[in-house]
Amino acid sequence: MKCFRFLYLFLLFIFYLNFSQAQADLIVHISQGVDKPIPIVFSPMSSFIYKNSELPNGFVSVIKNDLSNTGQFKIINPTGVFAQKILINQFPWDRWTASQIAADYAVIGQISPSAGETNFYDVIFQLYNTYGHTALMGKIYQHIPSDQMRVLAHQIANQIYQVITGIPGDFNSRIAYVTVDNPVARNALYQLIISDQDGFNPQVLLRQRGNPIASPAWSHDGTQLAYVSYKNNRMAIYQITLATGERILLSNFPGINSAPAYSPDGTYMAMALNQDQGANTNIYLVNLKSKKYQKLTSVGSNTEPSFSPDGNFIVFTSNQAGNKPQLYQVNLHNLNISRLSFEGVQNFKPEFTPDGKSIVFMHQEDQNGPIRLAVLNLSSGQITEITHGDLDKSPSLSPNGRMVIYANYDRSKGVLAEASMNGQVQLVLPSSAGWVQSPAWS
Repeated sequence: MKCFRFLYLFLLFIFYLNFSQAQADLIVHISQGVDKPIPIVFSPMSSFIYKNSELPNGFVSVIKNDLSNTGQFKIINPTGVFAQKILINQFPWDRWTASQIAADYAVIGQISPSAGETNFYDVIFQLYNTYGHTALMGKIYQHIPSDQMRVLAHQIANQIYQVITGIPGDFNSRIAYVTVDNPVARNALYQLIISDQDGFNPQVLLRQRGNPIASPAWSHDGTQLAYVSYKNNRMAIYQITLATGERILLSNFPGINSAPAYSPDGTYMAMALNQDQGANTNIYLVNLKSKKYQKLTSVGSNTEPSFSPDGNFIVFTSNQAGNKPQLYQVNLHNLNISRLSFEGVQNFKPEFTPDGKSIVFMHQEDQNGPIRLAVLNLSSGQITEITHGDLDKSPSLSPNGRMVIYANYDRSKGVLAEASMNGQVQLVLPSSAGWVQSPAWS
């Protein structure tokens, strides 16, 4: 299996830009969670019908889904007094024990229309520790437009998650991915899509028939995406600005132009080029303002660069020590290159964790064995597999570094999946539209 070169399998295509609603919603199914998820209960937050917006009635569901989809929380069904709307600062402690609800945490709140406004809402909520009989936090939000209510629900889930776990939530983040309808056909439909991290609000950025889209990569501020395309029969790297749809050509050298990766400060981009000098590619560092290129490697075939969080290193895939790819890194201060992986038949597609202490990557332990995701501890050199598929590809880490999204090819069509960095949580995100591949988490 020539996994090392799968990024290069592109054909000539004609594309058009279309910011339309995508029919490719992702639905999260938890296949494995932690042994003892944290039990949490929510009381109803509203008691009337919203005529102009469907979301407020489902506002709490968004929060519940965010927490539940991490695999770390168990949503408890409210009963008795807690099945009714509870007023702020009036937690019924006297009846809580009698209710026998087995929840460590409880959330109460209320949603109401803003005074004199249509499609604007006021939201207030409180989080309680039921064992300590204490209020842990509370927030008031006023005059929130209906089209921002889902964003607010994600934000509240972030706050609850951080207070309970001590880790920042990332439920307001987004993912980019590619869908392919009928991939074996010559006129297969390829779409580059972005959506909320929970699969909602999918938007098509690019749609084309008969030819692939590859390697989407987010800018650090989440305002732009780079991707691989073609221009005049030549592979090229483009950048698209999400707010305006403006596209610019970043790299169109003869031969291979692939694997774009933004630096943390947005000043540079790393990419793999061969300058039409044979099959081997090298890692180049490009100043996006001055357009100056710096060659970082010169031996073997080198691709799939990824910056360290501090921007001082680039980790990449290379076969410079033999036929099989392994993980290397280059120090951007002195350009010294060092090999990082020695275990397994081949290792590729690396990405630093946000703390810079580990790398997640694709790992094949034995010849003809499964290709799974693994984590390399840079201090100890230990490699730990975190997925269980036969072919798991294209890992991309969540902003808080707790989860990794990837493409799994064990089923009749490619699907997106997620795993926690310790391997305890496993999620599957099947799509209603074709194969799903090449995920990238903002």
